[in-house]
Amino acid sequence: MNRKMLFTAFTVLLALTVSMFAQPPRMGKMKHPGWQHALQLTEEQQTQMQDLQLKFQKEILPLRTQLQKLRADLKLAITSDSYDEGKVNKIIQQMENVRTEIQKKRIAHQRAVRKLLTPEQQKKFDLHILKGKGGPDGMPMGPCPECGKGKGPRFRGEDRR
Repeated sequence: MNRKMLFTAFTVLLALTVSMFAQPPRMGKMKHPGWQHALQLTEEQQTQMQDLQLKFQKEILPLRTQLQKLRADLKLAITSDSYDEGKVNKIIQQMENVRTEIQKKRIAHQRAVRKLLTPEQQKKFDLHILKGKGGPDGMPMGPCPECGKGKGPRFRGEDRR
């Protein structure tokens, strides 16, 4: 029984790893011309933002991987013949801790991006966030008014998670 559960857990983790590499990279969101066009970023700002984005992605990749593993663990715990509510609650709490850490890093990233901007650009950036248009990587989602409707990832049907 223990070998069977270990084999199942290994299979689930392997499937998650393979599916993670099959998905398109998320960094393309920042390169969306509407975002850069709306803020009228300089070449230097664009380069600095790409550096920040790369750093941010490298910081949260292990956390996202950990969250995927916890999701798989939760599914196994919920469907186990010997259900352990304490174990399930512990996994749920661990998932919340990881989500909190990701959110902290996301906000730190947004603040770092904001520091690169001029006061006028900061106003636009802040308005986008206050309107609830901050994306999962700290970048706005959706169309750019100057670029035409339906250009952002949300409107192309891409998953935000």
